[in-house]
Amino acid sequence: MYKEKLILIPSLLIIIIAFTEIPPVQAITWSPNMRLTWNESDDWHPSIAQASDGMIWVVWHSRRTGNYEIFYKTHNASSVHPWSSDTRLTANTGVDRTPAVMQAADEKIWVVWSSNRTGDYDIFYTTYNESSWLSEPRRLTVDPGEDHFPSIIQGSDGKIWIFWSSNRMGDPSEIFCSTSSDNGANWSTAARLTTDLADDWRPSAVETTDESIWIVWTRGNDLYYKILFRNMTEKLTDTLLTKSPGQNWHPSVTRTDNDTIWVVWDSDRRDVGRNSEIYYKINDGSWSHDVRLTENVENDLMPSIMQTSADNIWIAWTSTAFDNVDIYYLTDEFPQPHNLAIFSVIPSPTMVYRGEEDVLIEVVVQNHGTEDETVYVECRANTILLGFATFNLTAGQLWTETFTWNTSASASRKYIISANVTSVPGETDLADNFMSAEDLVEVRIRGDIVGMYEEVLLPIPDGQVDLDDFMIAVGQFGTAYPNWDPVWGLVCDVNNDKVVDIDDLMIIALHYGET
Repeated sequence: MYKEKLILIPSLLIIIIAFTEIPPVQAITWSPNMRLTWNESDDWHPSIAQASDGMIWVVWHSRRTGNYEIFYKTHNASSVHPWSSDTRLTANTGVDRTPAVMQAADEKIWVVWSSNRTGDYDIFYTTYNESSWLSEPRRLTVDPGEDHFPSIIQGSDGKIWIFWSSNRMGDPSEIFCSTSSDNGANWSTAARLTTDLADDWRPSAVETTDESIWIVWTRGNDLYYKILFRNMTEKLTDTLLTKSPGQNWHPSVTRTDNDTIWVVWDSDRRDVGRNSEIYYKINDGSWSHDVRLTENVENDLMPSIMQTSADNIWIAWTSTAFDNVDIYYLTDEFPQPHNLAIFSVIPSPTMVYRGEEDVLIEVVVQNHGTEDETVYVECRANTILLGFATFNLTAGQLWTETFTWNTSASASRKYIISANVTSVPGETDLADNFMSAEDLVEVRIRGDIVGMYEEVLLPIPDGQVDLDDFMIAVGQFGTAYPNWDPVWGLVCDVNNDKVVDIDDLMIIALHYGET
């Protein structure tokens, strides 16, 4: 009996230690998933950071131009519509991808990415000084190997660190780092930080209050981390962070003001369906369990995490939730129970001939609150009501409503297209209940081809079909592309058949006098 008790006591101690070494994560109330980009092409690999003025920056790579380029947008919380338009940062025939963003102590915004514009993939970067970007990106690496997945931080001593993965030593890939103590004027020789036989890639790094550098990366199908002193010597060697079936990839790490380390990543094959979801874990002295953040039937991957000056966590990621590949985000800011928002207003086409073609207007509404709502939304062209719709939205749900504008009775002019969602009981944030489209829609009259502007006749419609339109077409009668007048021949070809003939004159005559 005594021997059995001796065996039982160590066993119980092992069980107690196992449960106390992995604390649970305190329950966090997250906002609904909010969609950030809305483009038919693919938007991948976001990186998120906040500047000292409170502006939040998100950068990513997109194929919307036909080639992968770097795009960004900013969030100004004091603006009626906080998010700016998508802005293209790079324009190169090579592939620019996997960007990372940060702000340095001198308030310059840094964006670093991987590009094959020189033949093989190298690391490039640029900076923004509150008014403009560098005229040309700067090249950091010149090795003939493939350099990918850069990450950038600045230490409390002002030193800038750029980490990346490279196969320059031959397969497999390893993690490398270069530093600059003079704001990028000079860089140290690339230092190799890993030497494992498996691929080490996609590093992310952060400095803690004790001036240690924590680096998290993917090795094979799991995450590892290590801790460095400022001189790049190891404080903690390569340490396994995750162990689960499937793949644990694309980590991003940040430190909160209370010196807690957060790591987010994507993982698949943990649940039925085998789709990728976002997970996170924290270290406030020891590592927590893995916590699932997203629950979608599609793939959520490539997350990026940061803490704002208001101590809120923001996480951005790539998702295929709506068939497109777009960027989403959420925060731990306490979500309001009732909060509707217009996400986007997109008219197409933006120039039509009156009565010949309808304008389709896609209005996207999201329920940012935590309660289900009945939504009423209106769409207008200037003050003209084009239509309205009523539908139900669950908490966090996005809805696209398409309005059709028949322009037959519309005046010839440019129109501001807008949408408004009626506030619901208890809603206090009304700034995002209204939105205007970025592009105006112009309604023209077929046959209105010229106008008199300050006593000069110009090939610009003036909103009326009159003698000026008819006579200029008569003057170009019989000319044909490519031998016609390059300016007047083009506008006088009213029916776009490459020749100015009787058909064009008849169209002008048919609409003569219309305004």
